Amino acid sequence: MRPLLPAILSLLALAAPAFAQNSAPPDFTGTWVLNIAKSKTYENRPLEPQSLTITCAGTTIRFRYITSLSERIDEYLVDGKERPYSQVQGPHGDYTIKAAWKRSVLVIQVTGTIKVPGTPDEIIVTNTDRWTPSADGRTLTKVRKTPRFNEVFVYDKQ
Repeated sequence: MRPLLPAILSLLALAAPAFAQNSAPPDFTGTWVLNIAKSKTYENRPLEPQSLTITCAGTTIRFRYITSLSERIDEYLVDGKERPYSQVQGPHGDYTIKAAWKRSVLVIQVTGTIKVPGTPDEIIVTNTDRWTPSADGRTLTKVRKTPRFNEVFVYDKQ
């Protein structure tokens, strides 16, 4: 058994750099356009053409959505830590967000409570967005899961 231990340790030392290289998250940086034909929304609500620009810098990822009616910017610190989510905080509730890489998939979880107007009741909200790149990097799919429904948004790289 003793002669095997150095051999096993040597193999592990050689394999470690290969695992380290594969652990880097993908870079979603670029301009993406919503593919309406491949996307599926809750109750088939209509989708409008949308451009999405993503910028990745270190552990920060920034999404800039542009439609004919509006522009919105969402920015996340992708470190797996839960923090207040100021983009949706307000009189209707308080939310926290956690963004983390699960291999090549970006997972963004939003959790919060919404006060029901006119009652002391609160509703717990949990949304999970999973951003998955295609093998060739030409499409990016966002699947939004909530307790009530799932939506799929497919973006093509420009």
